[in-house]
Amino acid sequence: MKLAKNTEWKLNVKKTKKIVISKSGGTQCKIMINGIPLEQVLQYKYLGSWITEDGKCEIDVKARIDMAKDAFWKHKELLQGKINLRIKKRILQCYVFLVMKYGCESWTLNKDLTRRINAFEMWCYRRILKIKWTELIPNNAVLKRMKVDNPLLYSNIIKQKLNIAGHILRGSSDQSALLILEGKLNGINKQGHPRRM
Repeated sequence: MKLAKNTEWKLNVKKTKKIVISKSGGTQCKIMINGIPLEQVLQYKYLGSWITEDGKCEIDVKARIDMAKDAFWKHKELLQGKINLRIKKRILQCYVFLVMKYGCESWTLNKDLTRRINAFEMWCYRRILKIKWTELIPNNAVLKRMKVDNPLLYSNIIKQKLNIAGHILRGSSDQSALLILEGKLNGINKQGHPRRM
């Protein structure tokens, strides 16, 4: 479909929002369209992922964990039923962990988020094995019962992040993605140490 040369695009000011991403947060930006100022938001959802003004991904990871828990409860008859453990692990990978990992390539992981991801995986395993929290069974015993050497979810997320970085660095995608990955901003760095995630 080709557009005519004199096609006019109209912007819905009520539906259009603006966000300023900065280290410090609270930065104001004034953008007017036809004399009407755009509303500035602290966070918004774009293509299923949360974007926040501080550029961190905690809200997105927490939302993904909540969605994955909902997916787990939707399939609990299969995951807690009398099915082979190998099949349960496949169902978990397919229907629960995929929901959790959506958009993980853009996450900046720190110790707290890594702990949350591993805790979610152990939560799933304990529900599959029907282990109550009062039984005080350690995580390594749960992994042994699940026939898993180490927590898989975090390592799979790291693999996905490395795969997308390799894809971009090889030049398989367009140049703008490479510029975003390797680009440097003009200006002077602020004094002090980099922001701790």
